[in-house]
Amino acid sequence: MPHSNSVSFGNERYEENDEFPLMYCNVYNNYASKEDKLLGVTCVYRIKRQGNEFESELVQIIEIGFTNDLIWKSENKNDVRPYGNIAIDVKDLVYYAFTMRDEDRTTRFFAFELPKLNDGVFDEKYEVKRVVLEKKDIKHYFDCPYQRFMQGACVHQGIAYTVEGFTNMESAPPVLRLIDLKEKKEIAVYKFGDFELNVEPEFIDFEDGICYYADDYGNLFELAF
Repeated sequence: MPHSNSVSFGNERYEENDEFPLMYCNVYNNYASKEDKLLGVTCVYRIKRQGNEFESELVQIIEIGFTNDLIWKSENKNDVRPYGNIAIDVKDLVYYAFTMRDEDRTTRFFAFELPKLNDGVFDEKYEVKRVVLEKKDIKHYFDCPYQRFMQGACVHQGIAYTVEGFTNMESAPPVLRLIDLKEKKEIAVYKFGDFELNVEPEFIDFEDGICYYADDYGNLFELAF
């Protein structure tokens, strides 16, 4: 039961008649005291509905295989949140992983081909296939302005929407950033406090062209740009 900062549906289904496509959930910081901190790990789940309830089944693990490399982490400083976040581009089938680089004060985005369900090697510990993405698998990467304590993220029409920050924290306020993934640059920054939304962001995604945003109190908003 990992703590997940980013959750995203893909486009592939476990079985053709499944109601929901596979769901991708990153592992974030709750294993910091463990020998295996699960840096750069994403759990892939099959979601099934049973009446008014839902159940999840782990069906694959995706892991960044170079979290100890300087292409991922800062050189002379232990990054506060080196676990990484994810966002899935369902249209172009791209798996984006991005991480805070505290020393450089940048956020680095990595693009990979989205793994298929049958990719990977069987892992006896988790009893599912495990895909390890290495440096050779990187399609491209780029840096953007520093994100202070990343929360949820999604991709919509080639733009990554990422939220960050905490409730009423001046040094890390709630913020929404728009990253143009084709141009490889940040194109907009919105401070939620300017709209009297000062609660920690948790989730952002699009459905039928509508942008939905949720905060830590469970409030759900529609955002218009």
